[in-house]
Amino acid sequence: MQAAHPRILIAPLQIGLGVQMHHCFGSKFLIDTVYSLGFSSSYREVKTYEMSAAATQEIIVPATDEHFMQYMADNVDHNTGTIDGLNTFHGMGMMIASITPFIKNRSSIARKTEVRLEEVMKKARVKISFYDEVCEALASITYEKLSTVLVEDPTKEVEVLWKSAWLLRPQRPFWSGVMQAVHNGDFPGQSSIVFLPMFDLKPSDKTCVYSTLLFHSAEARRYNKTHVVTFDQPLGWKALSIISAEAASSELRSVVLRLGTFHVEMIFLACIGHLMAETGLYDALCTVYAPNAAKAMLEGKAVTRAIRGHFLIDAALNALLASKALRVPLPSLPTTAVDRNSEECPNAPPEPVAAFQPLHEVSTTEDTIIHSLLPENDAELVSVSTEEVLS
Repeated sequence: MQAAHPRILIAPLQIGLGVQMHHCFGSKFLIDTVYSLGFSSSYREVKTYEMSAAATQEIIVPATDEHFMQYMADNVDHNTGTIDGLNTFHGMGMMIASITPFIKNRSSIARKTEVRLEEVMKKARVKISFYDEVCEALASITYEKLSTVLVEDPTKEVEVLWKSAWLLRPQRPFWSGVMQAVHNGDFPGQSSIVFLPMFDLKPSDKTCVYSTLLFHSAEARRYNKTHVVTFDQPLGWKALSIISAEAASSELRSVVLRLGTFHVEMIFLACIGHLMAETGLYDALCTVYAPNAAKAMLEGKAVTRAIRGHFLIDAALNALLASKALRVPLPSLPTTAVDRNSEECPNAPPEPVAAFQPLHEVSTTEDTIIHSLLPENDAELVSVSTEEVLS
C-alpha cells in the first residue's frame, strides 16, 4: 500500500523498522537498501520522523490522583563507542518518572518537513541553578533510634522449606518461584516510565544534583504529588548534604530522598567474593559459568548473574550436607551408596527421589564440591549425624 501511495500513506511497520535500524546502526546505506526492498521507510523519512518527534513531544507525565509517582536520576554515557574515545556525553541523563500502576500515553506526532533547532531546545530546556555553598550540615545530623517491629514474619521458615523441598519433590522451583508461590494478594502491576530531559553537566557536581532536585520538585508540584526521588549511593550522599543545608522554608526540605540499593548490592557481593576467595567458590562457579564471568561475579560486577550463581551454590551445598546428615542419596547420583531400606535410614522416603537438574548443573560429585567449598578444618561437618543436625 505504501509503495502504491508513497505520498499519502506512511505504514507504521516500515517507519518503525527504519527508526530502529537508525537507532542501532546509524547507517544511511543500510536503511536505504532495506527501503529499496520494500521493508522499511527511506532514510530521509526516518530523519523527518525523528525531527518531528523531537519538536512535538513535551514534558508530560500522564498521572492521576490514583497513581503513585516517583523520580529517579543517575549518570548516563552516550556515544561511548567512538574510535578515539572523544566527544562523548557524560551527564545526568537517567532522569525518569515512574508511575504505578501502568498507564499508556498515546500522542500523535505531526509531520514537519522542516524543524528549527530553537523548537527542539524550547521543548527540552531545563533551568540550571548554580550551587556554590559549603555543605556542613551532615556533621550535625543525629540518627534517631529505630522503633522495634513486633510483627512476626509469617514467611521466616520459607527458606528452610525451600532447601529441604528436594527431598519430597523431583523438581524444585527457584527462589523467585518460591516467593511467588507463597505470597498472594493484590499486585500494583507494572509501572510506566517517562524519560525526562538530560543535564549536560558532570553528574557528581553539586550544581547538577541541585538542579535535578529543583526540576523534580517543580514537576511534583505541577502534578500535586509528593516529591520522591531515588539516587544511587554517591549521588545520594551529595543530595542529602544539599537538602540538609537548605532552610526550613525551602521546597527541598519536603523531598523524600531514597537510596538506591544497586551500589550496596555490588559492595555486598564483592565482600562475599573477598571473604570466600580461598574456599573454592570460584572453582565451583566455573563449573557453570565462564572463568571471566565467575571472576566478575565475585567482584560484584555481574549482579544478576552473581545472585543466581550464589543461589545455585547455596542449593548444592545444602543438598550435599542434608544428604550426608540424613543419609539420603542425592537425586543426581546413583542410589547404590546407601541402602534406603536398611535400619540405618528408617526415616528415608519409600521411593527414590527423581533427578534434580539444578543440582546436577552445579556439581558433578558430592565429594568434589564439599571439599572444595568447605575449609579443611570444617570438612568433618559433612559426616555429622542425623541427631546432631536436628538438634
